[in-house]
Amino acid sequence: MAIDRSGPFWGARRAAVRSPAVPAAAEIRQFLVVRLAELAAERGLGDVEIAEGFHFFDSGLLDSFGFINLLTDAEEEFSVEVDFTELDPEEFSTLDGLTATLAQATS
Repeated sequence: MAIDRSGPFWGARRAAVRSPAVPAAAEIRQFLVVRLAELAAERGLGDVEIAEGFHFFDSGLLDSFGFINLLTDAEEEFSVEVDFTELDPEEFSTLDGLTATLAQATS
Protein backbone atom coordinates (compact mmCIF):
# COMPACT_ATOMS: atom_id res chain seq x y z
CA MET A 1 0.00 0.00 0.00
CA ALA A 2 1.47 3.32 -1.10
CA ILE A 3 1.25 6.44 1.05
CA ASP A 4 -0.33 9.45 -0.64
CA ARG A 5 2.08 12.35 -0.05
CA SER A 6 0.40 14.86 -2.33
CA GLY A 7 -1.78 16.56 0.31
CA PRO A 8 -1.21 19.95 1.98
CA PHE A 9 0.43 18.39 5.05
CA TRP A 10 3.22 16.82 3.03
CA GLY A 11 3.73 19.93 0.89
CA ALA A 12 4.09 22.08 4.00
CA ARG A 13 6.40 19.52 5.56
CA ARG A 14 8.68 19.48 2.50
CA ALA A 15 8.80 23.29 2.44
CA ALA A 16 9.65 23.42 6.15
CA VAL A 17 12.47 20.95 5.70
CA ARG A 18 13.95 22.84 2.74
CA SER A 19 13.73 26.40 4.03
CA PRO A 20 15.37 27.82 7.13
CA ALA A 21 13.09 29.42 9.69
CA VAL A 22 12.23 33.00 8.87
CA PRO A 23 12.46 35.22 11.95
CA ALA A 24 9.33 37.06 12.97
CA ALA A 25 9.34 40.84 13.23
CA ALA A 26 8.99 40.47 17.01
CA GLU A 27 12.21 38.46 17.15
CA ILE A 28 14.05 41.06 15.06
CA ARG A 29 12.67 43.89 17.20
CA GLN A 30 13.74 42.14 20.40
CA PHE A 31 17.26 41.67 19.03
CA LEU A 32 17.48 45.38 18.17
CA VAL A 33 16.09 46.48 21.55
CA VAL A 34 18.62 44.34 23.41
CA ARG A 35 21.53 45.64 21.30
CA LEU A 36 20.38 49.26 21.77
CA ALA A 37 20.02 48.76 25.53
CA GLU A 38 23.56 47.35 25.65
CA LEU A 39 24.86 50.37 23.75
CA ALA A 40 22.99 52.75 26.05
CA ALA A 41 24.47 51.04 29.11
CA GLU A 42 27.99 51.16 27.62
CA ARG A 43 27.60 54.90 27.08
CA GLY A 44 26.10 55.57 30.50
CA LEU A 45 22.67 56.35 29.01
CA GLY A 46 20.75 53.73 30.95
CA ASP A 47 17.67 55.96 31.19
CA VAL A 48 17.03 55.96 27.43
CA GLU A 49 13.55 54.59 26.69
CA ILE A 50 13.74 52.28 23.70
CA ALA A 51 10.11 52.05 22.65
CA GLU A 52 7.89 52.32 19.60
CA GLY A 53 9.05 55.15 17.35
CA PHE A 54 12.54 55.27 18.91
CA HIS A 55 14.75 57.30 16.55
CA PHE A 56 18.37 56.14 16.47
CA PHE A 57 19.93 59.47 15.56
CA ASP A 58 17.61 61.97 17.25
CA SER A 59 18.05 60.09 20.53
CA GLY A 60 21.81 60.59 20.36
CA LEU A 61 22.36 56.89 20.98
CA LEU A 62 23.72 56.16 17.50
CA ASP A 63 25.75 58.05 14.96
CA SER A 64 26.31 56.78 11.41
CA PHE A 65 29.09 54.39 12.50
CA GLY A 66 26.98 53.06 15.36
CA PHE A 67 24.10 52.48 12.97
CA ILE A 68 26.35 50.54 10.58
CA ASN A 69 27.55 48.38 13.48
CA LEU A 70 23.96 47.72 14.60
CA LEU A 71 22.94 46.89 11.05
CA THR A 72 25.91 44.56 10.55
CA ASP A 73 25.09 42.76 13.80
CA ALA A 74 21.46 42.31 12.70
CA GLU A 75 22.43 41.15 9.21
CA GLU A 76 24.78 38.55 10.68
CA GLU A 77 22.24 37.44 13.30
CA PHE A 78 19.47 36.89 10.76
CA SER A 79 21.63 35.88 7.76
CA VAL A 80 20.33 38.65 5.54
CA GLU A 81 21.76 41.53 3.53
CA VAL A 82 19.73 44.70 3.19
CA ASP A 83 20.06 46.87 0.08
CA PHE A 84 19.35 50.41 1.23
CA THR A 85 19.89 52.08 -2.13
CA GLU A 86 16.15 52.17 -2.91
CA LEU A 87 15.01 53.19 0.59
CA ASP A 88 14.39 56.57 2.15
CA PRO A 89 16.63 56.96 5.25
CA GLU A 90 13.57 57.84 7.33
CA GLU A 91 12.27 54.34 6.63
CA PHE A 92 15.04 52.70 8.64
CA SER A 93 16.23 55.34 11.11
CA THR A 94 13.69 54.27 13.74
CA LEU A 95 13.29 51.04 15.66
CA ASP A 96 10.01 50.30 13.88
CA GLY A 97 11.40 51.16 10.45
CA LEU A 98 14.54 49.06 10.77
CA THR A 99 12.52 46.17 12.19
CA ALA A 100 10.18 46.29 9.18
CA THR A 101 13.09 46.63 6.74
CA LEU A 102 14.90 43.61 8.19
CA ALA A 103 11.70 41.56 8.40
CA GLN A 104 10.96 42.28 4.74
CA ALA A 105 14.51 41.31 3.76
CA THR A 106 14.19 37.96 5.55
CA SER A 107 10.92 37.00 3.87
